[in-house]
Amino acid sequence: MKYRLLIVLLLVLILGCSKKTEYDNAKAKLEKLKSYEALVEVDIYGNKGVSHYKTQQFFMEPNLIRIETISPSFLKGKILIFDGNKYYIFHPIINQKYSIEKVKDDDAFIFMGIIDKRIFLTQDAKYSYKKIDEKEYISIKVNLEESSPYRKYAEIYVDKETLLPKILVLYDDKENLRVNINFTEFKYNKAIDDKLFKGI
Repeated sequence: MKYRLLIVLLLVLILGCSKKTEYDNAKAKLEKLKSYEALVEVDIYGNKGVSHYKTQQFFMEPNLIRIETISPSFLKGKILIFDGNKYYIFHPIINQKYSIEKVKDDDAFIFMGIIDKRIFLTQDAKYSYKKIDEKEYISIKVNLEESSPYRKYAEIYVDKETLLPKILVLYDDKENLRVNINFTEFKYNKAIDDKLFKGI
């Protein structure tokens, strides 16, 4: 009986250490993320249904972003750039360009679907394993500081094998899904020409 109990305790210890190592590896991969390019599909859940968008994202530290809209058709070609100081927006269908001063903290990037790693590297981040469509992920869930009743929690799903971000989810204060973001063709620490982040 004592032998069986010892085996069980050893298994629990080994599995616990294995999980901690995988969590640490996911955290380290995220910490080393300096830039990325990805195709992104965004579903926004509102009172009147679901809005779907497809974009191409470019990000480079410390806070440079470029989002090019692919669909829906009435927004195709729209470009949003943040150069660290201002937001620049170009809308080709109405042929308009304009800029606005930075109005919020950089943490607001997450509301645009940008992976802001600082949000997920806090001490209160909660790690777990989750399975979606038979695929295993390491989940990192946090309480958003810059929150609203509609966007209270953020959760990022990291591929257990590649440790690359695959899904970013935002929940409201009742844990209802509000935004679901899927990343494909994720290019980790890609060299990006900083001209992409210049004002339009």
